[in-house]
This record gives sequence, structure tokens and C-alpha cells, in this order.
Amino acid sequence: MEVRLTVIGSSPAWPNPGGACSGYLVEDRLLLDCGPGVLAKLREREPWPTVERNSQSYIMQQVAIARRLKKPLLIEEFGFPRDGGSFDPGTLTTFKDRFYQLVYSAVLDSVRSGGPLQGGNFWGWGGEGRSQHQDHHFVRGDTSYVGDPPHEPQGWYSVFDVDASTQAVIRNYASAVKA
Repeated sequence: MEVRLTVIGSSPAWPNPGGACSGYLVEDRLLLDCGPGVLAKLREREPWPTVERNSQSYIMQQVAIARRLKKPLLIEEFGFPRDGGSFDPGTLTTFKDRFYQLVYSAVLDSVRSGGPLQGGNFWGWGGEGRSQHQDHHFVRGDTSYVGDPPHEPQGWYSVFDVDASTQAVIRNYASAVKA
């Protein structure tokens, strides 16, 4: 039996510029080892429905493992790039919002049903921070900080103060968790 394995990313612990950490797609249906940057790379090559399906599958796999181990599960440091690969505040966040909603819906469903998935922390709050350079790279000595670490493009996964729709998704999730 032949199985098709697509390597989405193969960078070490931090994605190389323009790359992604380890991530593998089996038969375009099963996403394994979804490291930082993998979803951004997957989005570059796949339409949203495929990214959505693979992300849901990945979350369900992790929930099943946590359930078997009888351990709680937290989806931490999840993020998604801005539309069109832009790093600039104010650009569209349509797919970022849809991805955040996908994660938060999975968390809420699990919490409400007593499942192991108990929370999700997005990466990261950029607030009023702005990249100081047109190429969005951080340079030693820069004093404007966003949510992205210095080795990644500044604004890659950041949620900025002007991202009203993304903030609304986060706010709605927070309200639902409190209810």
C-alpha cells in the first residue's frame, strides 16, 4: 500500500525565515506534528476548507490522546497569519479569525461536555507595537515590540490593537468561558 506523505516544514525548534517547524500531511487528510509556522505554510498550498479539515483532525487527535491519558489539554500559542501573507497591522484577518473560531469552538465544546480540552492561548498580543523595518525583521536594539519573537517576521501571528474582528472572536470566547 502506497501512502503519500507531504513535508510541510522541517525547521528546528524555531522556524527558519519563511519556513515552518516540523509538520507532515498524510494523504492530504491527516496533519501530524503541527509545529510553529506549519499552518501558514499549509495555507499557502491548500484552500481554506483543507486547512480547516486538517486542523480539526489534528485537534481531535490531541483530544483523543489526552482522553486516553486522562490528562487535561491546552492548545497553547496557536496563531494564524494575516490574509495575503501580510505582516502589517490593519490588513485583513479573515482566515486568522476563522482559525481562532475553530480552536475556540473546539475548546468550548470540550469544556461543555466535560472533555479534556480545557483552554486555548493565542500567540500573541502585538497591541500598539509595530515593526520598525519594511522587511518586518527585528534588529538588535529595536525598541518597538510585537507579539512575535525576534527570529520571526514581526507581525506574523500578532494580534494588533487595530484587529477589531480578531479581538471580537477572542472577546466572545472569553465571555462564553465565563458563562
